Amino acid sequence: MSTLKRFRPSIESICSHGHCIEPPSTVPCAHCPLVFCLRHLVEHQTAIDNEHKRLLSTIENCRTRLKTIQFNDNRYELFQQLDEWKNKMIENVEIIKNGINLAYEQCDQEFNAIKENTLTDDNEEEMSLKEVRWFIIDLINIYVFFYRFLRI
Repeated sequence: MSTLKRFRPSIESICSHGHCIEPPSTVPCAHCPLVFCLRHLVEHQTAIDNEHKRLLSTIENCRTRLKTIQFNDNRYELFQQLDEWKNKMIENVEIIKNGINLAYEQCDQEFNAIKENTLTDDNEEEMSLKEVRWFIIDLINIYVFFYRFLRI
């Protein structure tokens, strides 16, 4: 405990300034619950007055800024941009859809061609088991490619 606090008479009659040990002639502040000696009360009131002026100036600046702010209704431009984006996305989806249809048709034609060639082979020879196995693997690969492409 500091020596200044030890020699003060009582908390109610002491100046609220940190290092003041004036006699018990203290005056309460009209703006807060603190109590000051006459010298420190003037300093405190001056500080409060300066803070009050600063706050009033800040409020006035905010009012001025609020008066200058204008609401611009730019919904038309924003909706126009959204419509352009929507149309571009629809075009992209159509391009992808057409690509999928084309790939499907190509895979279908290739599959049918391989199938037809295998079933109506000009050679009357019977296919060996190894050839049948490779034919089935080719058909499965075409099917898998087609399935994966459509999932994209």
